[in-house]
Amino acid sequence: MKNRFFVDESWSPDGASPSFGLLSGILVEEETLEKLENFLFLIRKKYYGKDHARDYTKDIKGKDLLSNYMIKLWAKNGTMPNNICIAKEMLTFPILNKEIFFKSFASFIFSENSTKPDLLSPDPKRLSIPIRNLIENVSEAAQAHRAERQVKLVFDQRLGSQEGLAISMKHFIAGTGLSNIHPYPYFAVSNISPGVQFADVFAYLLAKQAQGFKEVQSLYHQWRESLWQSEEGASVKKYGLNSWTEQKNNGERNYAVRRPW
Repeated sequence: MKNRFFVDESWSPDGASPSFGLLSGILVEEETLEKLENFLFLIRKKYYGKDHARDYTKDIKGKDLLSNYMIKLWAKNGTMPNNICIAKEMLTFPILNKEIFFKSFASFIFSENSTKPDLLSPDPKRLSIPIRNLIENVSEAAQAHRAERQVKLVFDQRLGSQEGLAISMKHFIAGTGLSNIHPYPYFAVSNISPGVQFADVFAYLLAKQAQGFKEVQSLYHQWRESLWQSEEGASVKKYGLNSWTEQKNNGERNYAVRRPW
């Protein structure tokens, strides 16, 4: 058995300020994937009906659950629409199932202007800052939990530049000696991957939080309950949520650390 780390991305709207990109992920044990799938099946059945729940061509997407329209409807009526109720129930999974290893991670890059920053490095031999940070933190979290297990990285198949990411991932893992990270990333279809669906919904929630939607504050604080942090007594305390500002000088990219909210 292995651990699995499921990753998805989200972006600020075009022309928005601040402009950012983010990667969100969850780290779980392989043997708990069926519990995640059953959990999502019951949610879909509850809100959409049995036929929807059984249809593998459909899935749960953050852009539907946490759209601007749904958030404004929630603010106007004072009660959660069903779509936001689904997101809230997904956030309760790690809270209600504390016996299950379930840790959340996220990395942000903010741009100094309205141009969207790069999540994936244009250099195939170098990983971008947010992915490097995620992998290093996931490696440490997995090592502390069960040192004998490798971690498979599973990205949403819609993530861009998959070939470049796979190549840079292999170079990075070989160069850093992270032996508990499987060197070959996988790309999954979200319809049949409950882990990717969780990562997707969490990514959209974090994007709305970063955009300043006050209505999602309570949901964001629920998400933080599953946020990874390094073990007590660690020489340097680390957290699963990190962010940077991308700075471009003469074509070179530099990153200044930002304090997460």
